[in-house]
Amino acid sequence: MVRIKRPAHGGSQADFLGWLQSEEGGRVGGSIRNVRLAALRSSYFRCLELYCPACERSRWERLRRLPEKRTPRAPTYHLEVHEVNQVFAQVDLSSAEGLRDFALLAPLYNTGARASEIAGVRLGDLFFDDSPSVRFYGKGGRERRCPLSCP
Repeated sequence: MVRIKRPAHGGSQADFLGWLQSEEGGRVGGSIRNVRLAALRSSYFRCLELYCPACERSRWERLRRLPEKRTPRAPTYHLEVHEVNQVFAQVDLSSAEGLRDFALLAPLYNTGARASEIAGVRLGDLFFDDSPSVRFYGKGGRERRCPLSCP
């Protein structure tokens, strides 16, 4: 269990934000600081609701207005067309394992489906009518249907 030193009572906003970001004398990233702030906001508000519903909410409002730390976004990487072709060229279509691998890789590439969505596909989710397609169930049970084609 990590122990976090309590801030001095009545400190400034900068002191409080510094305390949120410190951990055993070291520094933590902005996302950890934001998670701590969110946890503090929700638990403090819940305590006000339960134990002091008629209390003045000025402290809550001050806590609510504390800024979140901006964190840099990681760059998005993608494969170029020739790199995707190299991946598919590695699949041995003459073996059962190769056909299986191709059957898993092709819809991942064609539809952008998650691995869990591909793993959840059943025989009844494949449609081979005029326009072949596959039905996926994504997060929250959302259903989507994507066309099947050769990569």
